[in-house]
Amino acid sequence: TPRVEHAASVVDGRIYVIGGVNTNWSRVPTVEAYDPVTDTWVRKADMPAARTALSAAAINGKIYAIGGCETSGLQVATVEMYDPATDIWTRKASMAFARQLLVAAAVDGRIYAIGGETCGWSGCTHLNKVEMYDPQTDTWTPKASLPTPQSAMAGAVAADRIWVLGGGSMGILSK
Repeated sequence: TPRVEHAASVVDGRIYVIGGVNTNWSRVPTVEAYDPVTDTWVRKADMPAARTALSAAAINGKIYAIGGCETSGLQVATVEMYDPATDIWTRKASMAFARQLLVAAAVDGRIYAIGGETCGWSGCTHLNKVEMYDPQTDTWTPKASLPTPQSAMAGAVAADRIWVLGGGSMGILSK
């Protein structure tokens, strides 16, 4: 499915592509899995609601789709867990802050939701908020903020640290 502003995550060597906007500029709930060994795509269960500009991270064989923008055009704090083994989506605790264009990264069995933006009639506000999700307790905890509000940035995990790049600055978050 051609699309932009989607999320992707890897479980058991397969790449899962989630949501986004299609070529008609419609938000889609579409989920597809790519197997690089067999070079094949398989359609999976759709997300419960179409979202774009979301992020995703995987822990313990489960994928968490985090935040983004729903069909209404509003940013959401929604978190849904996808289990590739059962092809089922489950709603999880929402973040404290609705946002899109954020970074989600998994470190030490927890997911960090970093930055992003929230938009309204008067424009968009970039966020420096960081929250940590614990899948054992299904709870979010505020963490140290980014030094600079950022959205639409890239994120990577290296040496058990989350690197956030973009918005004209580069920062590092400790565990």
